[in-house]
Amino acid sequence: MEFSIREYKDSDREVLVDCMERLQDYVIAVDPLRLVSRAPEFGELYTAWLLGIMKEQDGIIYFAEKEGRVIGCGAGMLPPQSLSEQAGGVPSKNGRVQELYVDAEFRGEGVGQALMQKMEDYFRKMGCDVAVVEVFAPNKNAHTFYKTNGYDERDINLMKIL
Repeated sequence: MEFSIREYKDSDREVLVDCMERLQDYVIAVDPLRLVSRAPEFGELYTAWLLGIMKEQDGIIYFAEKEGRVIGCGAGMLPPQSLSEQAGGVPSKNGRVQELYVDAEFRGEGVGQALMQKMEDYFRKMGCDVAVVEVFAPNKNAHTFYKTNGYDERDINLMKIL
């Protein structure tokens, strides 16, 4: 399948809002505990936060396009190492994949892999030695995708409903 990857520009804001809303809807659909929701203002609020954190932490957003239509997006940033990480770990520079979304009809076509490759290339260019991504545990497809692309489990959070 032919598609291209390009960087986000300010005129893409509404498309990014739409991608983040669709990603949230997907997470809602795979949440067996039904603890995730999407308020009407979610897309706007989350996008404002995402754009802010991308600016603060040298982040980048990429869009995958096919015939002028955005079919996926990825956002990655360079968070600073926390004091506890500095005190209790080996000094490193992490690239963090904050978001990765591919429209359902294009999943399995290499779009997510291409977006990840662009983000990893950006991380390398920025001097990162580690790429990190957090996965919502019930999102088995994403977990498999990241494992297939060389990511290993590092931290696991557990939850109990009280």
